[in-house]
Amino acid sequence: FRTRTLMRSPRVLDIARRILDHPYNGELGTLFLESSTLNFVVEIADLLRRESRNETAIGKRHYQRVMEAREILDNRLVAPPSTLELSRLVGVNVTTLQENFKQVFETTIFGYVRDQRLQMARILLLEHGLAAAEAGRKVGFSSPSAFAAAYKRRFGYPPKMERGRPRH
Repeated sequence: FRTRTLMRSPRVLDIARRILDHPYNGELGTLFLESSTLNFVVEIADLLRRESRNETAIGKRHYQRVMEAREILDNRLVAPPSTLELSRLVGVNVTTLQENFKQVFETTIFGYVRDQRLQMARILLLEHGLAAAEAGRKVGFSSPSAFAAAYKRRFGYPPKMERGRPRH
């Protein structure tokens, strides 16, 4: 057997969350679990295919550097390193890191950090009941208005409305 760590996928996490929290019983529950499991397998296969394509396109060494950069960013989301510092930490020049990161994640380094912060803030709002300003501050936004604007751009509604929205 081999193990592999895949890149994080919001779709895979959403499928797993729905599998764990589904409200169905009996035959409908069984059907839901079977279809969700199939959906899960398809998403994992897609991740493996994309990973292989990216690794081939930029080279295994550069791909590993991008994944290392992502891990550093994930561990330091509230106070991420500058792009220059990040490139030094992974041992690649800034331009190469930026280009390869964008190819793998289809967003810039800044865009990735912003999106991860917003996803984390959404969890703080939904699952921990924090106020919007506090959630924004905890994930590194300097002002409540900047957080609210970014949140609305990303999710289509302001963070204050998150409490009344149904989870799916």
